[in-house]
Amino acid sequence: MALAPGVEAADTSKGSPEQIENLMCRWCWNKPQPCVSGAGCLSESAVDDGWLVKSLDYWYCNNYFPNRVQPGIVPLEMGPLFREMLAIVDGENKVKLHVFLAHGGTLSGMLGALRAAPEQHQWPPYRSNLIIEVWLGVENGVSRKYVRILYDGRPLVTDPELSSDKPWCQLDGEHGETCALDLFRVYLYAHSVDKRDEACKV
Repeated sequence: MALAPGVEAADTSKGSPEQIENLMCRWCWNKPQPCVSGAGCLSESAVDDGWLVKSLDYWYCNNYFPNRVQPGIVPLEMGPLFREMLAIVDGENKVKLHVFLAHGGTLSGMLGALRAAPEQHQWPPYRSNLIIEVWLGVENGVSRKYVRILYDGRPLVTDPELSSDKPWCQLDGEHGETCALDLFRVYLYAHSVDKRDEACKV
């Protein structure tokens, strides 16, 4: 079958995850989807299905499995980054703004480690960001610090079945958008490591 001008033949030598990422790149930039000789070109619905599969893969690998089946994976995957965050929270560095750059897999790992609700834990789209803010408030005349987490500009909602276990916070409309900084610090410490072999218990 002859391919239309500007349409490339599909490269089937790569694995499914890479193929899905390539499809989404084409979709985001309004590029034609690849075609297979004799089978035609991929439809938008097929690309949407691929996105759903990829989102399920991220949620299962980074959220469901480590939190419900093998909790030891969380410090193994996110422990070194949590240790850096802990140093910031503890005030070891006086800089007020810290920026970390990462790929979608790391961001997905963060969402899982923070126990994001399934509806918020999908394949991170381009330019996704996770913002952790520290606020100072007064409650009953006592000054306290709080943490607010935003994912792509929206307050993070945690999975109620996972966040009810301490140490962690229930973040949603009913319980509010903030978490006590002390509780956040305890959670980071419980899931942080200096080196990966420490998490592996080698």
